Amino acid sequence: MTEVQCNLLSLIITMPSITFSKMAEELNLTIDQVRTLRKKMENKGVFICRKGATKKGIWEIKFERP
Repeated sequence: MTEVQCNLLSLIITMPSITFSKMAEELNLTIDQVRTLRKKMENKGVFICRKGATKKGIWEIKFERP
């Protein structure tokens, strides 16, 4: 994984309720870039899923072996 992908995972682990907007702000990216980053991670078997409501939910990270 790239450094930015690792930083994204770190953000989610430390702040599971973080929003896409806050992720983008913390990583100095646009929201679309964060979404693209998430899709690339899914292609590598790292799934970032939202559990619960949009504003009140939390992120869950799942790893899938190829």
